[in-house]
Amino acid sequence: MPMRALLFVFLLPFQAAQDRLGEKIAPLLPRPEEERWLKIPWRADVAVARAEANRESKPLFLWLMDGNPLGCT
Repeated sequence: MPMRALLFVFLLPFQAAQDRLGEKIAPLLPRPEEERWLKIPWRADVAVARAEANRESKPLFLWLMDGNPLGCT
């Protein structure tokens, strides 16, 4: 059997399994409306954020945290 035919025989089931995996993963992935928070213009400098909020008459949200980001101690 030529090498090309052998390769096709082995890759065909792999492609089918990959398609099934994609179908199983799709419902778990976030939809675009669930990722709206990624469009928030986050600022690392409080002074810059405050000036921008004042200029645009928008509220300023501060996220303050102490400790491990995973909540582990």
